[in-house]
Amino acid sequence: MWIAGGVFVTANVLVLGSIAVVGKSVTDSLAAIKAVEARKASQVRSVANRLPSKFAVQFVTPRQDQSSRGTCWDFATIALLEWSYRANGVRHGWLQPDEYVALSEQVWFITSSLKYMYNTFHQPMTRIA
Repeated sequence: MWIAGGVFVTANVLVLGSIAVVGKSVTDSLAAIKAVEARKASQVRSVANRLPSKFAVQFVTPRQDQSSRGTCWDFATIALLEWSYRANGVRHGWLQPDEYVALSEQVWFITSSLKYMYNTFHQPMTRIA
């Protein structure tokens, strides 16, 4: 009986000692993580302080809503074309600073889709002798 009690006490002491060691390493790890987070926050503040508080993006055309069509590539292409045409138009005098040309996303989608279908499915017929 005394032996079982001694083994029980020894096992508990070992478990408690392990918990203390693990707890210390977890505490040390948390302290290290907090130190890294503090350094990163300081770096972010340093970079943020160097940025201007306001800036202007020139030659922006009105926002478009693609709804749920799944044609983001189409809207992105048209937005880039409209922006580029407006920037060059204002720079070279074709457009006034408050003017822009609105292109059609629908027409671009249809023509690019038709071109893709034509190039994909239109294969010259070959005659096999």
